Amino acid sequence: MLRTRSYSICKDIILSIIKENSTKMTVLLIYIKENINYEYKILKIDDINILDVDIKTENGENLKLSSIYRSPDTSVASFNMEISEYLHNINLNMKHIIAGDMNINLLDHDSFVEEYKNILSSYGFVSMINRPTRPDSGTCLDHFFVRGFNPEGDDAGADAGVLQYLVTDHYPVILGLDMMMKYKNDSNRKKKKYINYCMLKEKLKAESWLAVYEQNEVNEIADSFVGLLAQHIEECTSEVTFKKRERIRKGWITPAILKLL
Repeated sequence: MLRTRSYSICKDIILSIIKENSTKMTVLLIYIKENINYEYKILKIDDINILDVDIKTENGENLKLSSIYRSPDTSVASFNMEISEYLHNINLNMKHIIAGDMNINLLDHDSFVEEYKNILSSYGFVSMINRPTRPDSGTCLDHFFVRGFNPEGDDAGADAGVLQYLVTDHYPVILGLDMMMKYKNDSNRKKKKYINYCMLKEKLKAESWLAVYEQNEVNEIADSFVGLLAQHIEECTSEVTFKKRERIRKGWITPAILKLL
């Protein structure tokens, strides 16, 4: 269940402090310009920590910015269930940016990593960072996912990059948005059905199967079992959209930034 926590707020800084244990503390921090109207919530869904900011832009559009952190000590499978629950409960009509150190390597083809990417894709999000952000391990742990922006072509409304400059053991990542650019829904994208197996597993565990036990004939038992199974699979199935990205870099990336890319 989503739970909102109150926290202190400065004039233009939103801060969430996560105490992981007696010796480790993580901070989610978002800077907001003084002239921008916004509301915020700090959410915790089991092991997932989210700093949610709803912004009203100059052209009257609503934009949601979610800063998310996943501790490397937690299960990716559990995180997938929690991020799915979060996305299921938000307004899907808003433009939305998800950012954070997820400690999930997008360059890995592990089944849980692929499930993470598929869950976000099923809700219309596109990954903007797909190259290493932690050079020592060659892993992509710092993510930008956007929804409601064209991420490619001449009318692209979003572009991102990795600055190859070490402030910590992670490279900084940057994201630029054009809020005036109209979002174009491309109907020619390839679509594929995706089953959320973590959700399906929980549904099957919670199913009493009473309708199966009440049957006497073998055929009726089989039909009842298959019918219940198909119902649960359908409830856990969503349509995922894929498209090859041939991104054109935006003009706001200056030569000085390109030297760091």
